[in-house]
Amino acid sequence: MQIPFTDIVIYLSSEGRWFVLAWLAVLGGIFGSFMNVVVYRLPRHISLSHPGSRCPACEHPIRWHDNVPIVGWLKLRGRCRDCGAAISVRYPLVEALVAAISSLIAWTEGMPEIAQASGDAGGTYGLQLGLYAFHLLLICTLVCAALVEFDGHVLPARIWVGVLIVGLVVPIFRPDVRSIGSVLLTVGGTNAVPWARGIIDGIAGLLSALSISIVPCITWYSTARHSKLAYATSAAAELLLVGGFLGDQAVIATGLGGMALYFATRVLARKWPVVGRFGWAGPLTVVTLVWVVCCRQTLPLAPGIATDNEMIWAIVAGLIMAVLAIVLQFVPLPEQPVKKS
Repeated sequence: MQIPFTDIVIYLSSEGRWFVLAWLAVLGGIFGSFMNVVVYRLPRHISLSHPGSRCPACEHPIRWHDNVPIVGWLKLRGRCRDCGAAISVRYPLVEALVAAISSLIAWTEGMPEIAQASGDAGGTYGLQLGLYAFHLLLICTLVCAALVEFDGHVLPARIWVGVLIVGLVVPIFRPDVRSIGSVLLTVGGTNAVPWARGIIDGIAGLLSALSISIVPCITWYSTARHSKLAYATSAAAELLLVGGFLGDQAVIATGLGGMALYFATRVLARKWPVVGRFGWAGPLTVVTLVWVVCCRQTLPLAPGIATDNEMIWAIVAGLIMAVLAIVLQFVPLPEQPVKKS
């Protein structure tokens, strides 16, 4: 039994490519505006649909033309139209960030490859919409997680559980969204039917994420200021998302790279305390984005070595992450000053 699936590919001229990238940037800005709502409301257990967007100072509903991503904030000069209260610059920055990520992922999802394969001197480009949407969903979810942690909250399960299910189900229909096969396929043979490959890769990704994160999660559990179990669970969930979407080799590379970057932020926080507000999700998001746009096809850990020695890579990555997590216990963050009312 095979489940056929064909991605929707849009072929574009050189001029059309830039138009589509600009349009996807606008779409990303709109999605970023929605992410601002999610990040603010879900940790506070507020409905996403009611009430509508309003000024947090005067509670006046925001007019639709003032709610246009980036443009609305610039038009109002960062102030509420009704009460003049300042509107955080973070809102347009998040919208601009997601807009840039949207265009960047679209640029890497097949455009150059199809141009080279076509041999068209005039330049013919293609965008694989399914692959683009798949990776954009993962990165945007991790960005939400990073912002939630920056605000001092724990990532709600409502944000990541449904997304993880998508990351596990889609590759059953389209296994090639994970560009690198798992070690289980290497051991058991590569003749598995496509839908079975998708399931095997997903299971391998989840197991790899759990195995390399177990010690860091234990250390985070022991030092968390929030609910310890919730904090450790959200930290593991963020790595599970990467494993479910990208597979075991990707989660090994991004887990190790993310832990190294996280360690650096903890050290830098002693001099610049604001850096300490970036939790585990921030570094993991950066490294995962690099993997998606740069390393997904060109750096499967080590060409010709990863598939034969992946278990060794997993053990090494897990040990390094464990050592860094333990060392962090001796590099505590500076105490935050208590604001007196």
